[in-house]
Amino acid sequence: MTIETKYNIGDYVWAIVENRAQRLRIKGIAVSTLGETFDESGKLLSYRIEIKYYLGDGDWANDVACFPTKEELLKSL
Repeated sequence: MTIETKYNIGDYVWAIVENRAQRLRIKGIAVSTLGETFDESGKLLSYRIEIKYYLGDGDWANDVACFPTKEELLKSL
């Protein structure tokens, strides 16, 4: 299985942390499986995964909470 992330370690993203927009560097990435899909015979078809980015100081954000620019973050609000 190959898992591709939207961002890489070392990339900078914009996210809401401590109730304000901040530009932060991604320091780590965690991938978790949240569920599986099987066919009628029990064969595994796919995994539902979650990708989270570690932004430092205990702050994590998922794909939908990280943006490449401040403008895109503000448009999402």
